[in-house]
Amino acid sequence: MLTPSDVLDQYGFGDFVPIERRRSVADLFPHRQHRCGLYVLRFANGEHYAGLARDVTRRYCQHAKIHPDISGISFVEIPLEALNETERRLIEQLEQSGCKLRNITYLSEPMIDSDLDDLVSESEQQRFLCGESGVEPATYRVADSELRRKYRLKYDRFAAHSAADAVVRVYREYVGKCVPFPRRTELTFWAVSCKPGPGRKRFQNLLMMNVNWQEVSQCVDDDGVLGFNFHLARSVIKRTYYSIGGFQLSFENCEVDEHAYAPGGPDQFRVHVTGEEAASQLLANQTVVDAIRLLNLRLMRKGPTTHGRFHCFDLADRLLETDIHE
Repeated sequence: MLTPSDVLDQYGFGDFVPIERRRSVADLFPHRQHRCGLYVLRFANGEHYAGLARDVTRRYCQHAKIHPDISGISFVEIPLEALNETERRLIEQLEQSGCKLRNITYLSEPMIDSDLDDLVSESEQQRFLCGESGVEPATYRVADSELRRKYRLKYDRFAAHSAADAVVRVYREYVGKCVPFPRRTELTFWAVSCKPGPGRKRFQNLLMMNVNWQEVSQCVDDDGVLGFNFHLARSVIKRTYYSIGGFQLSFENCEVDEHAYAPGGPDQFRVHVTGEEAASQLLANQTVVDAIRLLNLRLMRKGPTTHGRFHCFDLADRLLETDIHE
């Protein structure tokens, strides 16, 4: 397994330059045409931050205002057109090497204090990951009458769909098993939306579940056939099935791909199944549930959902009305 130093060497990074308490590093990069590339900051406690910059001196000044404990910097020039993809690979490889990063984007599990901790205690989160039910008694629900009104028409279209009840059954199970404390975290940390258009269309998005910046599950109607997509934490699946291929052999009716949204980091993959029965069988598997739980909790810890403005309360009512653990 590569060490963090091995990874940095592969990208051409040199030794860290000491910059403790500096407000600017412009003198280290006197030629503006050589300031575009990747940088890695080192902090006094041994953590690191990896990023891209068109002008590393300006980017450093932004970091210095937030992080007073920067102790070193290393930089390598990268062409502008290659910055985004190279940054993503660098961060993923540093994480896999065991490097302690302060980054949030592209990391599976960033080292941050979380707003979620104010709503769900760390001990509750840990018990949830260990298999304890994350469902609360039906005593509290957030309310937003204007948001409820806004999406009522879309919900009515969804409810009129011939497969609406089947979709609700699957996602009632998903919310009950895989979403941490769904009543407490609704709207702020997870959101559900439905987007069927008017009239009969060959392809329609029926339901989307979102956590943080990421879609974690989706149901579509593809010419009368229900398709379900779920994102799972790869590491949990590999502990039981040793490989994604081994997992797929155990679920012959599912398809897997390497699709991964940036917010969830590299420790994820996507599973697609067709039909309510196949989706229910998938959610009946404890390893699958554990893998979805871990990904969803990690995303919640990264911050609130950005899709709350699309949350459909009428649909959420049905997903929460009879939780499976109550």
